[in-house]
This record gives sequence, structure tokens and C-alpha cells, in this order.
Amino acid sequence: MAIEVIKVDSIQTRLMQSFVNLTQLNSTRYPATTSMQIQYSDTGTAMTTAYFVYDQYAFRTTAVSGLALP
Repeated sequence: MAIEVIKVDSIQTRLMQSFVNLTQLNSTRYPATTSMQIQYSDTGTAMTTAYFVYDQYAFRTTAVSGLALP
């Protein structure tokens, strides 16, 4: 069975760099949300498994306590 990982990173999630990716800064504290989709063939066998990864974002305002934001 093939596995496809889709990194969700669109203009809607980034909004022209107005948001900071919290998952990229600290993945333990801000884990990404994932969803799984299994596509089946007409015979009922699983053909493709797709994992959608949604990172957590926060509105970029200012650096907090020396934490350098990208």
C-alpha cells in the first residue's frame, strides 16, 4: 500500500508571512494536527493512504523573551 504525506502550506495558512509556525519552533509544545485518508479501489482494497499535516500558527507580533522568530 502506497503512503502519501501532504504538507499543508498554502496562502491561507501563511497569510503572507503574518503568522509564525509554532510547530516548527517547538514541536513538543505545539504539535501538528494530522488527519488520515484512505482511498479504496472498486474492489475494496486500500490503494493510497494520505496523511494531511496541519501545523499550528500564531499571529506574528514580537519576539518573546529573546526567542528569535524566523
